[in-house]
Amino acid sequence: MALSKYRHSLARANRITSSRIPVIATGNYRAWNTLAHKIRTAKPAPIHSRRDSGVASLDWGHNNEDQCCERFWLRHPEYEVEDENWLYWHDPAARVFYELCGTSPDRTLYQRGQRVSGIEAKCPYDQDIYTRYRLEDCCPPEYMPQIHWHMIVSNLPYWWFVSFDPREREDFQYVERRIERDPVYENELMDRVNRFIGGYLAGETFKPSQHTAETFKELFG
Repeated sequence: MALSKYRHSLARANRITSSRIPVIATGNYRAWNTLAHKIRTAKPAPIHSRRDSGVASLDWGHNNEDQCCERFWLRHPEYEVEDENWLYWHDPAARVFYELCGTSPDRTLYQRGQRVSGIEAKCPYDQDIYTRYRLEDCCPPEYMPQIHWHMIVSNLPYWWFVSFDPREREDFQYVERRIERDPVYENELMDRVNRFIGGYLAGETFKPSQHTAETFKELFG
């Protein structure tokens, strides 16, 4: 069940979310400090519809997301497609993760009443970007952190990346990729998440890594 706009904003305000995880995955210490400040000071602000925001790329993506997900449903009647906008960390007993982590899927997928997967839908305004999605037989690298974060938070075995562009000819308008769990990638991502959470909870300022002669020897020896 989708949360109300206010409850959704309340849930995500002070958590590591799918939109914030790329900063942890690829950002430097300055980006981590900026993110930590945002999470500490965030106030619930209901997310209003951006379908008429005036920003062409945002409006295009939001206005075509429903069609994109409909294309998926037509191809995959084995799923019930739900519009759940928030997932808490899958294990409430893991208190730190439950209180600090969550994710906002574009859709979730059910079979026989059980949530089994989800959808990340992207409808880029730039047609060249969509063409790259269509031609590459893999998850776009820029969405790896986001899609794997969906799976980590929900503890689900796979996720779907889907994309749609109505300007293309009919047989080229839609593309989908099923993304499987990747333990190596996820371990590396969670190592960064744990380091971020440790510093965040301690109230520390993140600083550049200090390499000693020993660490350089380990790296290059």
